[in-house]
Amino acid sequence: MKPAVISFLIAILIFASGVGNRELYAQLGGCTHDSIEWLTVSSDVVVVASVTDLTYKDRPPEVGEQRSQWQWVTVTLTVRTALKGARDVTKLIVFTKELPRGAETLPKWKKSGQAVLWFLVENGEKGEELPPDLPAQLRNKPLFHERKSIELGSPKTRNRVPTPALSMDLLVLDRTEKILAAVKAETARRNKGPLHAACIPISHELASRAGRAGDFNELRVPVREKRLSRE
Repeated sequence: MKPAVISFLIAILIFASGVGNRELYAQLGGCTHDSIEWLTVSSDVVVVASVTDLTYKDRPPEVGEQRSQWQWVTVTLTVRTALKGARDVTKLIVFTKELPRGAETLPKWKKSGQAVLWFLVENGEKGEELPPDLPAQLRNKPLFHERKSIELGSPKTRNRVPTPALSMDLLVLDRTEKILAAVKAETARRNKGPLHAACIPISHELASRAGRAGDFNELRVPVREKRLSRE
């Protein structure tokens, strides 16, 4: 190995020893994508729905601010197709998320009636864990947290989605029917044993296909722990 290469590797090791893993990760610009399978198994509710109503409430301003740059946005969804966990959910789902003032995606989806695939997690704990400035009308209702939303394709785009999803088989899912089929397949699988996530490295090119890439990239996938049978 050339001396210059050895010196470079030693410098990297010295640098890494002086920072935590999280700091090193951020320094190098890592990027983690969620596979469509992990999004499905880690969400309580998965639906295809359109945005039918939006209401806004300003968050309290930070010190030195006259007006907060962040808002609570209460989103009302009209469900078109329930793919997972929505047996107790009506045709309307309401949840709140924090967004910077002027965010344009949700108003655009509302205006166009765009079909969107939503991955939602129901908040198990309420009361003290809720932000004190959360809109009051949501405090006595089932609370959802948006894990991910994927804008689906349309006949105008030949069902191609604006930002493809990735499967745990490292396939690029760039059409609505491919994404929905992957969700349905994962939902239909029997979960034998506990599930947890594992991250596998992926190429810069593959990460870029899913919308963003860093200096190093990985994909989060579900892993099923096999239970040993007792003799």
